[in-house]
Amino acid sequence: MVNRFLLWSLTALLIGAGAERAIACPACVLTAGPTVAQQLIGAESVLLVASGKGNIETVARIKGPASELPRDALRLATDVATAGTLLVAQDKESKQWRVVGSVGAEHAPWLRRVAASRGTAAMTEVDWRDHVAFYLPYLEHAEPLLAETAYTEIARSPYEAMRTLKPALNANQIEGWLDDPRLSARGSLYTLMLGVAGGARATDRIDRQVTAAQRQRDVMNLPALLVADLELRGLARLDWIEKAYLTDKGRSPQEVQAALLALQVQGGADAAVPRERIVQSYRTFIRSRHPLAGYPAPVLLSWQAWDAVPDYVALLTSKAPQHPASVIAMLNYLDSSPRPEGKAAVAAYRASGR
Repeated sequence: MVNRFLLWSLTALLIGAGAERAIACPACVLTAGPTVAQQLIGAESVLLVASGKGNIETVARIKGPASELPRDALRLATDVATAGTLLVAQDKESKQWRVVGSVGAEHAPWLRRVAASRGTAAMTEVDWRDHVAFYLPYLEHAEPLLAETAYTEIARSPYEAMRTLKPALNANQIEGWLDDPRLSARGSLYTLMLGVAGGARATDRIDRQVTAAQRQRDVMNLPALLVADLELRGLARLDWIEKAYLTDKGRSPQEVQAALLALQVQGGADAAVPRERIVQSYRTFIRSRHPLAGYPAPVLLSWQAWDAVPDYVALLTSKAPQHPASVIAMLNYLDSSPRPEGKAAVAAYRASGR
């Protein structure tokens, strides 16, 4: 299931028009649907309630005008109704109430702060830095809803914001989380965080896992591993990734996509590995005429990196076999380019009826 979602997300990300600054780090695998924080931020009203003696009573008002839950607003299963204090939210549009989860009443002040947060679409770089710093202490909190909220909010943050956590990260603690089979679904984020935390043990661990993944052709968690590897080893590791994945014709499409995604994350941060050098790696991949050579195009477009225009023009006119999605991405990049040769190549391609 994780692999299938990963490959879908990779394709959607690389083929879709990218934003200059991704709202979420694409190397983290998240389930679909709004997070707890998003539900609270977007709700009309939020309450903490408890059931007892057949009634549902308000324990604390978290947000909005409602002070109590209307009668018959929820139909609770027996196990939910006896679960203790429940967090419930009212949708702004439908006015319907739903159970967000079970959480202790002592966390009401924390929930109020979450519900009052600014939506991510309006966040600045400073906002994101404060956002991840607020949630970091709650990773793997004893209260499951707090732990889940902290995980999802950091996992959907830009990688640039994650990097600002470095002084506060405990590499030994992160390794413990990675070694816990119950937390395997959160492995991508914790791998990224271990790379940011750094240290000799982290470097050795990531090295061993990357080497094993490369030998076994394993794509599970590969994007996060390669991002962490680049964070720890920098430019020297980029040369290896080019040879081991981007120009190795024996690599699967999934492995290639994972490597391209790792480069996107590092290029977006423009820190451990300069974006300019990532662009060079993308150009090396394009010139290899790989069937997926158009996949970096949306990223290059979002960066306004036009150095690859000659490479894509040459690829387009070469008639080298390309995946249909790769062709679409390539055409969009060239057509958006300020360079006339790009637009001319697109016009010629379309006129040829290919």
